[in-house]
Amino acid sequence: MVDILFLFEKTGLAAQPFEQLGFKTCCIDKAKPLEAPNRVTLAWDILEKESEIIQRFKGVRLIIGFPPCTDLAVSGATHFAAKRAKDADFQIKALHLFKSVERIATAIGAPWCAENPRSVVSTMWRKPNFSFEPYHYGGYLPEDDIHPYWPAYIAPRDAYPKTTYLWAGNGFKLPPIKKVQPELGYSRQHKYLGGKSEFTKTVRSASPRGFFTALALLTKEEIDGHDH
Repeated sequence: MVDILFLFEKTGLAAQPFEQLGFKTCCIDKAKPLEAPNRVTLAWDILEKESEIIQRFKGVRLIIGFPPCTDLAVSGATHFAAKRAKDADFQIKALHLFKSVERIATAIGAPWCAENPRSVVSTMWRKPNFSFEPYHYGGYLPEDDIHPYWPAYIAPRDAYPKTTYLWAGNGFKLPPIKKVQPELGYSRQHKYLGGKSEFTKTVRSASPRGFFTALALLTKEEIDGHDH
């Protein structure tokens, strides 16, 4: 049985700390997620499969979503007018997709969070429950840490700032902070990656591993405490 469900997650970076602690995970994304031991991967359209996801994953302990931010993040606001001219409802559709994380988690009855940068979700729906910087949780990564996929673009131990917001519910808790010093006050992603390529989007939106390591540890502590 799957313990932790990840929606809109293809790299598996957020799932790895949970898998290392013995949790069975499932990653769902339109693009086929990367496979790994102790991980189920499904190349599903989450809106199309929403009912099936709810039926199949009743009983999961936690749901984490990374809904697309392209049409919602304020960093892309200069393009909103052109997008609206092509489709007046483009942000309503994007918000409906974003809120699928909450709809699925509410139906299942599991704690949940959905991650996004600063976005119009705050005004179109509601303000986020939490915010953090990746370096706030870098202390959960080893001192000799290097990023497993993109070390040239992402600082060791997540030592970079990038304000990340979480919309959450059903008893979701934020793990304790363990800060490291950020690299010179910027992120390598921002400095070295530009343009609109899929590679750029993937790296710049990569999950902060320290945060999800902290969340995996907290989840295990809570489950172990509850089970005993």
